[in-house]
Amino acid sequence: MAKQLITTLIEESTSKKEKTYFSKIENGVLIKFDERDLNKDGHFFVPKGVTTIGRFAFNQTKIKSVNFPVGLKKIEEYAFYWCKNLSKVRLPSSIVRIDMSGFCMCENLREINCPEGLVEVGQSAFKHTPVNAQMVAKIKENQRKYAKKRGVTLY
Repeated sequence: MAKQLITTLIEESTSKKEKTYFSKIENGVLIKFDERDLNKDGHFFVPKGVTTIGRFAFNQTKIKSVNFPVGLKKIEEYAFYWCKNLSKVRLPSSIVRIDMSGFCMCENLREINCPEGLVEVGQSAFKHTPVNAQMVAKIKENQRKYAKKRGVTLY
């Protein structure tokens, strides 16, 4: 299958600029990340319209940091597995779920936010990362708040 180029409009300050992506994106799912899309600092801005990061999409790439668009709901299994250089992740307020081992083995991941809506997290999502204990505690608190709003008691 030939590599598909994705073109999208990105707003930067007050001007619009067209950007071509080499990463494979279909129906709102970033299926496979291409390192040619990294900026010179190793950062990647996931394009608007992406709602899901697919399985193994960034697996073992050289990405250092990533920002997601509002509208992203899910990060699938092993999406960032073994991204040794990944140190900073900015999750959007729309994120609800990170599947099993989503960020597992990201040994330099030291900075990540935990939006209140993030309530579903798979086994080992942050295993072998410096933020594992911190994220587990924050997610449990999110789950308690979510349950309380709905009149459910968690044990």
